[in-house]
Amino acid sequence: MFRAVLTGLLLIASSSVLALQFPVEMIEGVEGARVVVNINKEDLDKEVRWTPFESAPPVTVTDALGIVRTHLAKNPTLKDATLQEIQLRRIPHHENNWHYMVMVQTMREGNPVLHYYVVLMSGKLFTAIREPESYK
Repeated sequence: MFRAVLTGLLLIASSSVLALQFPVEMIEGVEGARVVVNINKEDLDKEVRWTPFESAPPVTVTDALGIVRTHLAKNPTLKDATLQEIQLRRIPHHENNWHYMVMVQTMREGNPVLHYYVVLMSGKLFTAIREPESYK
């Protein structure tokens, strides 16, 4: 009896562990820097597919910039950020999944600081992180 209960508890616990999904890590080159963003697999599975040349992207450049602007407005230290670059890119290993990579710059103590964002075609925004130079 004890063995059956223990086996049942182990099965329940292991199914919970197996249900845990690890994020998909994207590493991209931006202006010579390696930028990393973690996206939940669930978000990629729900992601809007887009095929270039067949239609306009579901999220336009203007939409993506508006999403980033809204995010920046929520953080006082980012309110004076200036756009440095925006690129439309394919999500690696996902043929019809595209995103915008947005790079903005702020100033901190007189020094430029770059901030990176990924905007999916669903309109969801993710903060990306530049890898430290020591990892190159």
